[in-house]
Amino acid sequence: MGAVRATEVTEGKTAKSRKGNFFYKSLDVVMEIAKQTNSAEAVFAYFVLSKGKQKKGKASTAGAPKIAEGLGVSPDKARRLLALLESISWGDGPLERVIVTPAVWNENSEEKYDEMTYDKKNRKNWPNKILPPKGENYLFLANSFIDGSDSGRSIAPITKIMDLPKYQQLDTLMLLIKLYHKHQLSDFGGVDPKMLCRTWDVENRIDLEYHGKAYNERYSRFFATATRNKAFTISQDIIDGMFNGDRKRLQTALNNIRELNIIYEVAVVVSDDPLKSDDFEVLYPLRVYDNYLEKREFEAETGMGGLATTASTAIRESGLANELFGTEKVYQFGGNGDLHVFAAPHDKAQVVSVFRLRHLASTEVNGSSYAKEQVRTTRMKEELEQLKFHEERNTDDCELEDGEFIF
Repeated sequence: MGAVRATEVTEGKTAKSRKGNFFYKSLDVVMEIAKQTNSAEAVFAYFVLSKGKQKKGKASTAGAPKIAEGLGVSPDKARRLLALLESISWGDGPLERVIVTPAVWNENSEEKYDEMTYDKKNRKNWPNKILPPKGENYLFLANSFIDGSDSGRSIAPITKIMDLPKYQQLDTLMLLIKLYHKHQLSDFGGVDPKMLCRTWDVENRIDLEYHGKAYNERYSRFFATATRNKAFTISQDIIDGMFNGDRKRLQTALNNIRELNIIYEVAVVVSDDPLKSDDFEVLYPLRVYDNYLEKREFEAETGMGGLATTASTAIRESGLANELFGTEKVYQFGGNGDLHVFAAPHDKAQVVSVFRLRHLASTEVNGSSYAKEQVRTTRMKEELEQLKFHEERNTDDCELEDGEFIF
């Protein structure tokens, strides 16, 4: 990721935009709109207005024409959606509304709005509406969430969801919003696994030190096999809070998100079980379940497509695979199956599948998280490729020149 600019704040964290390619919105206002309208179209209309916000402040230049363009609806329908948003409030205060005029804002807020700071030459570009926030939670999305990507060659999620049966649209959208809000590459490698993940069964855990083998203690002391489970694990809060315990509705929304190609799975090696411990670290990706990304990263030889094949090759070439895992399992490692071998410095290390969303905002936080993951992955890849197992030598009687080390 390159240098980034334009600072906004979300939950105490700084988010910086590169070339203004994302927009942000008040999450609590989004929830309020969904609750009061029961309409995905109304939420999407608010997204369009949020995308039209000026860089300074909360003012928006977007209106019914932009809503019609973004949602693919008639001008008349767009005007009705805008009027619906203007009617929504969550309290009696003059600023406790989805949309207020600049005059109302200036009269009731310490943060004054000066229309002349936007475009002194063209009055048509002056914003005519303010979008007050509710609470301190913000949701950041790439502009491609509304516009599509690659100059229109990729269909935008807003269009995909609008094409679903109407009774499925809001469930799918609100679950997606919840996943975006809990998506943190730096901490989780994707969506918080306590919210949504796929577990793996780990067995045949071995300690190379116990077997008298040399290892790089930073990464590869422990090897183990892991088998991918078929079922997802999802938090009870989502099941009860968003879907009132209706698992069928939840499954339909999950299926929609997956089939619309908005989400993909990444098996990551973690230092501890994320469902049982809050003190865990994502170490590196073991496998990326996305054909395009997997192929691209394989050709780039970065390892970002996952190190499942690299790890299985290393353990095979070590001469320990048959001894430690058994001949039958050795031939199942890697490939397209659900059995993999992984290396880690921790005896509690696990594999868990997290889920990553497309159309993420190119913020500084996301950019640095990708860079951090690439550094860890490259280091692990080099470690596995260079790893040569041998019986440890007795170095007590070795005479070493200055600067020489046994490895």
